Amino acid sequence: MIPGLRTSIAGFALLGLSGCVPVHVQTTPLITGSVFDSKTRAPIAGASVYCMRYPDHPVTSSSDGSFRMPPIKEWQLVPIASDLMDPFCKLVTEASGYGADIEYISLDREQPTLIYLHQARNKP
Repeated sequence: MIPGLRTSIAGFALLGLSGCVPVHVQTTPLITGSVFDSKTRAPIAGASVYCMRYPDHPVTSSSDGSFRMPPIKEWQLVPIASDLMDPFCKLVTEASGYGADIEYISLDREQPTLIYLHQARNKP
């Protein structure tokens, strides 16, 4: 028998009895959009955009303000009868000279997300 195979089989059997299985799931879809100045409507290059749940996976808006966030996949222990993808993402957008923006994005939407940032106020 292959070394470790018996342990692996026993481990999967116990997980199955618990009602959970390890699955490599896509937890977010592809998210696309653009970042603009709320007052001038000019595109904002260099803005950082990420899902609050995944701060280690930011993307940066390009010179025309557009961004493309690829789907994120992770290993999860999920109940056998479970919905694998959270239906919402708290999308965080930050850029130098602007206040941060947090928007709730429905993950089943297909159109690009438009984000308008407000310029940061100078403290007196």
